Amino acid sequence: MLNFFRSIRSSLMQEGKTGKYLKYALGEIILVTIGILIALQVNNWNEERKRQEEFALTIEQIYNVLEVEIQELLFIEYHSFQQNLYLDTLYNHQELLSPAMIPGILNYQEAEPSPFKTSIGFLLQNLKVKPGNTTEILLARDLTEYASFANLDFNRSEKLIKELLLAETIPTPDLIFGIGLNQGFLEMPGVFSETQILKSQAMITRPEVRAALIKAAVLHDSYSAEAFHIRELGEKLKGEIKKQFPQVKLLYENLGLVGDGSPNKDWGTDVPLVKISDEPSIWEAEIELVGGPVKFRENQTWNRNWGGRTFPEGHMDWQGPNIQVPAGKYRVILNLTEKTYEFQPLNP
Repeated sequence: MLNFFRSIRSSLMQEGKTGKYLKYALGEIILVTIGILIALQVNNWNEERKRQEEFALTIEQIYNVLEVEIQELLFIEYHSFQQNLYLDTLYNHQELLSPAMIPGILNYQEAEPSPFKTSIGFLLQNLKVKPGNTTEILLARDLTEYASFANLDFNRSEKLIKELLLAETIPTPDLIFGIGLNQGFLEMPGVFSETQILKSQAMITRPEVRAALIKAAVLHDSYSAEAFHIRELGEKLKGEIKKQFPQVKLLYENLGLVGDGSPNKDWGTDVPLVKISDEPSIWEAEIELVGGPVKFRENQTWNRNWGGRTFPEGHMDWQGPNIQVPAGKYRVILNLTEKTYEFQPLNP
């Protein structure tokens, strides 16, 4: 291109008046060429800016998916561990348990987590990485690895304990993993007769029952370990995203308090909380509570809900137990970044 312009310039210098017109034409060509080059550069810049914005948006969505999945995995870890705590007591220190709880605990040993399947796969399809950008390439690689690894299907091939209970004509109600424990369903008045309770006590000493309990303990440990490894990877990725994209934030909405202890005295009508800040994600409300159990949830559904084990403050447990709150007026504060709650009493 440069040689072309030089040859035209040389011709113009040799051709007198005609060269003036050619010189003018050359100037027009140069201006048009420069305009095209500038337009191409601006278009490339706009396209790259759009790509960066879409990349950051997708990364924020992935960040929020990881946020939820980490809580789900912690739930699996915690309740698998709790199953083994009950199993250990049943196996080694039966005398510490209320006899009425033993049939329920035996049934609960074979309660299993719901299958865990990550949701970031669809989002990864929209992640457009810039060629040569090592940081983006490595992040996309690690996220893809998580997506291929983060799938757990909990399915026992046999239910040995329930078979043994049925052989003794002891009922085997389905107890939902985690929920059964959180809601205190292990002791079920009226479900088991006194004779059935005594039979379940006697079963613990039988070799086949003890062997089934040991097998259950091994499975609980494996479930907990699998969930731990995936959660560890998810937390690492979540931290890496926050480091590379500090502007990402948690995208919770419509947080509310619900329960018999709320002003509405039911589990269907939420008292809304107000978002105070994005980072950290703080939600608050001043609420006159009638006293009793309450929980927190998002969008007035139970898809995302949290309970707790202590009052007036504590850790938000994913699908956790009801929080028992005395009657009174409180400033309720949720920190969804740290997963904490607090009920601050207000003067009447």
